[in-house]
Amino acid sequence: MTARSIPVFLLICAISALAYLDVILQPEADVGKDSYTYRGHGNFGDSSELYLEYEVLRPYLEFVELEDYIGEGLTLLSTKLEIFVYESPHEPSNMPSPMLIAPAAEDWEEMEITWDNQPDPLSEYEMEAWTSDIIEEHWETFYVTEIVAVWLDETIPNYGFVMYDYLGEPLCFASSDASSRRPKLTLTLNSPAVEEASWGAIKAGF
Repeated sequence: MTARSIPVFLLICAISALAYLDVILQPEADVGKDSYTYRGHGNFGDSSELYLEYEVLRPYLEFVELEDYIGEGLTLLSTKLEIFVYESPHEPSNMPSPMLIAPAAEDWEEMEITWDNQPDPLSEYEMEAWTSDIIEEHWETFYVTEIVAVWLDETIPNYGFVMYDYLGEPLCFASSDASSRRPKLTLTLNSPAVEEASWGAIKAGF
């Protein structure tokens, strides 16, 4: 590579780096908003765990900090939701187990939500997700790009995720109230501002 070609190479690298941005949201308890509902029981907003079981236990999870990116003209390339699953007391099945993830239809309060007042999932945006259904503690990853996209472009309000209709053994996740291993949402964004920037403006940054 010649000396003259080095600045051009660095410029191309800079443009590539600027065009894509990973935003990681992993709030602690004072910002995190999550709870689970339990048929016939009260509120669990301050629990360090979230539980999921078919027609009995249903977790709700909202990344409040996502509001900072809504309506900003950002292009969403991908989104992954990562939740830490605690060790299961049950033997795993031979096949992964499906569940549904959807946006919540209405707003809910972390310290007030119960089975009786929980919002419905918006089934028209629901996604089928698969859990590895293994016995050891592990991070479970769900790709939820389609749901987050309709929040970012303001098609629907962001009232968070709801997970339901899981047919496997009961699952226990770490919540934002846990001291570590809190739920994490990673957005990979492409900013139109970078795409439309002139060569002169980009070069001025060197």
